[in-house]
Amino acid sequence: MTALAAAALASALALGGCAGADSPSLRFADGDTVPADAEVSWASDLETDDAWTKEPQGPMTYASADGACEVSYWQGDTWLYVGGNDLETTQIIATEEAAGAPSISDDLELNPLSFQSRSGVPTDMLVLSGTHENMHMRMAIRGITTAETVLFVGVTCSNDTAGTVLDEVLSKSEIHIEP
Repeated sequence: MTALAAAALASALALGGCAGADSPSLRFADGDTVPADAEVSWASDLETDDAWTKEPQGPMTYASADGACEVSYWQGDTWLYVGGNDLETTQIIATEEAAGAPSISDDLELNPLSFQSRSGVPTDMLVLSGTHENMHMRMAIRGITTAETVLFVGVTCSNDTAGTVLDEVLSKSEIHIEP
């Protein structure tokens, strides 16, 4: 494990808290609480937000009204399944994503992120940050090991607001879990 990966892992382990009784916790420190047969997907309010316009290139891709930023959500099966540990699964997927982005790897950073979803569920993710040809990007990643699912939300901006935009987008989003 690289020093960057170890630091992100240690920071993420320090994140704590728990979700309400009706919903599985999405805190790394609480372990794997999502049932194996759960359907996991993104839910977002961006489609009804005047500050965002749905883009044709994907089912959940949006452009900011000022044209400076694009947001894309993605979900799918974990291709690097790690048994029983959401944090470790997320770390491995984030490391693979970083390896697949050599053009931005010089300034690529991996950091833990904890946010309150639109429904109030505390959620932990790992975030890759970097720049390439004056484009600023942030990608939040979460693996859910028991459901063999990975979720990403990526923000790319032509200005340096990608971090602020990611925070805004996550406050209008949530990881929806249907048991």
